[in-house]
Amino acid sequence: MPTGNTGISERILPRLWLFPLTYIVHFAEEYFCGETFPVWLAKLRGIELGLKDFIILNAIAWLVMALSSWAASRWAAAKWAIPALGFVVAFNGALHATGSVVTLSYSPGLISGLLLWLPLGIHAVSRGWRSLSRRQFWTGITAGVAAHAIVSLAALK
Repeated sequence: MPTGNTGISERILPRLWLFPLTYIVHFAEEYFCGETFPVWLAKLRGIELGLKDFIILNAIAWLVMALSSWAASRWAAAKWAIPALGFVVAFNGALHATGSVVTLSYSPGLISGLLLWLPLGIHAVSRGWRSLSRRQFWTGITAGVAAHAIVSLAALK
């Protein structure tokens, strides 16, 4: 059954909570599994991201993800957040995989990126493509690209 006039099936809406939930799993892997992601990044690229800054950046990103998921589940005007969230998590999962392959090392976040975020992100983007107007879909993709760029720039400061 469509919700409002968006064409988004009710079946996807309860799953939006998977975004903030899987974020916690992904962050835990980046923080607790072996060396932290900032340490891995510093060793490989010389990029210094302090642990405190890493935690703050992730806390802010999690809050934005949780609020976006909640808004998309409540209001037709916020449904563009579905492909935005999908892009962010799929791209992040793909970056972890690429980083691991290129460096022949374990990128902290690789497992949750591949097993959780890549499938979740592809599903959300695909569902958005099939269910949203082109304007809502491309607004979401643009927002996802911008969000990932902002987080990356903040981490690289």
